[in-house]
Amino acid sequence: MSETNRKRLRELLTTRYAELRRRIEYRLGSSEGAEDALQETWLRVDSMDMNAIKPIRHPASYLVQMAVNISIDQYRREHRYAAEPDSDELAAREDELSDPVRRVAGEREVETLETALMGLSPRRRAIVLAVRLEGTPHRELAERFGISERMVAKELRAALDQCAAQLKQGRDAVKVDRKGKRHG
Repeated sequence: MSETNRKRLRELLTTRYAELRRRIEYRLGSSEGAEDALQETWLRVDSMDMNAIKPIRHPASYLVQMAVNISIDQYRREHRYAAEPDSDELAAREDELSDPVRRVAGEREVETLETALMGLSPRRRAIVLAVRLEGTPHRELAERFGISERMVAKELRAALDQCAAQLKQGRDAVKVDRKGKRHG
């Protein structure tokens, strides 16, 4: 059965390559990224332990999602250290904690975020914390909560939107200028 799945996926990659590439390009927004992801998908299918995966009901969707995940993982690997400032840059930055107004504003923002998280449904809160703090994959959360990966993504988006709205509302409620005067 496992080699049958591998053969089926290879055949699908070969016969419907253009369609798969278009679907992946749509999801990634990049033709070049879709090409790279499909090539890596072929290699992964070739080296996968087919006994470790469940039966594949929708092989085309499976391949598209695999390619998108590969592309996301590759992007994260390439950009993990690019976003982190080096020690010289950190030393050159102003110490934000030395400014009491900024410190108080930061503390308020943390309190607002905590309040926003507590205002979420238990499932949404658990999903946000698992994804953002623990890096739990959507697939694992889908299994944990008995929902689809797509529903995990929808719940995460709704939770993040709700938290962002509360943070914005908190920022708008009290505007503080550099001299410590409240506005609003």
